[in-house]
Order: sequence, then structure tokens, then C-alpha cells
Amino acid sequence: MKKLDVLCVTLLNLNILVKPVDRGVFDRDATLVSNYNVVVGGDGTNQAVTLSRLGHSVGVCGSIGEDHFGHLAMELLHERAIDTVQVAVNPQAQTAVCLVMIGPDGERNFIVKRGACDSFTLADIDQDLCTRAKILNIGSVFTFKKLFGNDLAALLRNAQQHGIITSADAMYDSYGIGAENMLPVLQHLDYFLPSYDEAKYLTREDDPERMADKLLSYGVKNVVIKLGASGCLLKNARVQMLQPAFLAPVVDTTGAGDNFIAGFLHGVLNGWDERRCLLAASATASISIGAIGATGAVQSADQMLQWLWEKQNIIL
Repeated sequence: MKKLDVLCVTLLNLNILVKPVDRGVFDRDATLVSNYNVVVGGDGTNQAVTLSRLGHSVGVCGSIGEDHFGHLAMELLHERAIDTVQVAVNPQAQTAVCLVMIGPDGERNFIVKRGACDSFTLADIDQDLCTRAKILNIGSVFTFKKLFGNDLAALLRNAQQHGIITSADAMYDSYGIGAENMLPVLQHLDYFLPSYDEAKYLTREDDPERMADKLLSYGVKNVVIKLGASGCLLKNARVQMLQPAFLAPVVDTTGAGDNFIAGFLHGVLNGWDERRCLLAASATASISIGAIGATGAVQSADQMLQWLWEKQNIIL
């Protein structure tokens, strides 16, 4: 019996969000902000929280330090009904911290200390527990300094051999791991959902359709490329479709891509076709940018469905 709907392998950190911060922050001694918030974050962590609010049983797998921020992260995860059995505690490392500076237009920049995430390896993961989820989701490839290439591919291959759906986001290659070292990983992904820039880095292509074709040639079963204001492109062996972005007021774009993925996986878990999955993903992302923080806006699946009906006249 599957214990979880989704297990997210992810960076675990404390996010400290401040708004508004303009580009002149270093031109003065102090910058007064009107809003701040402290939340548990990380790409897959954001996806896990939103999936939980959409009604699914979700766990996270990652590493924290034995410190105040680590204890706070665990407390916040428990408050959000996230299973933490797979969280490793590293007494020699600090819990990862991210300062999110949000501009007046809702765009943001990050200052990051990866901390315990840098020491996270395949040995920290109980692969038996991984086989008890319906979906194994890698919050982002390139997240981990020591978990990529053949090790990450082995984790995904083991999941697929147990009939588990595999999915992943990408993120910026901050460690310089190299696109070529992710090729073993891509062949074991049922769903891969990178941004345009991430897909460009991995494929060296400029056109989204050619990017999708190359990623499919690497072995990915379903490719979804997030195109920002232009929407997203989905392609697999059967279909290709473009979903335009929905217009929505922007308060903070932090985590929009993570919410998109959560909405998409919500559709996968419900057995929806590609179009319905894209609509759920786009709606979830659109709702998410209406509040500060990656997980401050989306509250339930009913909210998402009602938003689609009221704002877009769409019934899923």
C-alpha cells in the first residue's frame, strides 16, 4: 500500500521574505520594508506544501542542521501536514537559509546559504520508503551538490521499477555540475518541468519545440516547459500543446513555478489528461502570485477550481 501520494526530494530551508526592496538597497544605511514573513521553503518544499493544501498526502526528503532554524523548519512542516520521516539531521551543518528580496513589481532575488543541503547524498535516503509513494518528485535537479548524475538516476530508476511515477523541476546549475551530468537522470523521468532558461541550458536550443524534442530524445516521457508570461508547452510521444498564461494581479512571483508543478501533479494524481493538468497547473500558479511567499495564497483544490470558473469560465 502506498503511504504517500507524493514524496518530494528537496532543499529544506527557512525563507525570510521582505518587501519592497529596490535596487538602491546598498546606496543607504537602512531600507524600511512594509512586509516580512518567515516560512519553510525550498523548491520541492513549496511544491509539497501546495500539494498538501490541494488535498494530497505528501512527504519531504532532505537535510537540515541541528539548530534553531532546523527546529523551526520542522515545526512549520508539521503545521502544514507534511510528513518528515525522510528528513535527515546533520549536526555538523547549518540549516539552509534564503533571504528573498521582493521588488515593488513583485519580482524577486535570492540570497542563499545552502548549509546542510550541500552534504546531502544518496546514502541519506531510505529508498524503501521512496517506493511507498505514488510519485517521487525531485524538487529540482541541480539542487544538491552531492546528489546528481548516476546516484540520482539510481534513485529514480529504483522508483520506476516499483511502478512509481517520477517527476522533476530543474533550477539554475549553481554548482557547475554541467548539463551532460544530468543526462542519466533525464532518462528516468516520467515528467520533467523546467523553465525556458533551464531547458535552454540542458539542450543548447533556443526554440521551445526543439528543446522539448531534445529532452524527449534523452528519455523524458513528458516534457512541460514553463514559458513565463507566454504560458507553457507540453510535448510527449502523442501530443503537443501550448497553454497560454492566465492574467492575474502580481504581488510576489516567488514560487510561481513550484505552484505550477504542484497543480500539474494534482492533475496527474487525479488521472486527468494533459490539457486538464495544464489548466490546473496554470490556475494554481496564477493564484500563488497574489500573496507574499511561495505558499501564501493557494488553500485548497476547491479554491483552484472556483478560480478557474470565476476568472476564466473554465470547468475542470
